[in-house]
Amino acid sequence: MKTTKLYLFLAIMLWLLCCSSHAQKSITVTGQIVDEQTGKPVPYVTVGAALKPMIQTILHTAIADEEGRFECTIGEGNYLIHFSSIGYRPTSRSCSTLDRKNEPVSLGQIKMLATTQHLAEVIVKPLVDVSSSEIVYNLSQD
Repeated sequence: MKTTKLYLFLAIMLWLLCCSSHAQKSITVTGQIVDEQTGKPVPYVTVGAALKPMIQTILHTAIADEEGRFECTIGEGNYLIHFSSIGYRPTSRSCSTLDRKNEPVSLGQIKMLATTQHLAEVIVKPLVDVSSSEIVYNLSQD
């Protein structure tokens, strides 16, 4: 019984060793997102990493902190890093993690350009009519 447990333990350890030797290295990509005009950090920017040439498929994502700093862990390869936030024009940077020895890749400061859209007119219509005796929800305006 003890030898069976020992063989089972050794088999599991050997399997884990084999799996870890074939595992892909993970590399951390860091940087800070700033406003192009003011130089101030842009908080909570969505960061997405897509492996080239399949740039339509985001494989890894991260969110920048209050100071615009982000950290995203990706595997080996050539990536296109996308940055997007409400009120800013989306931007991208190329990043290669080939021939890296688990050392982080710094993209430095990424500048995002603020964009504005002006609405011509906004009309607010109440959906609820309140009278002294009843409250009526107007479905035709919903």
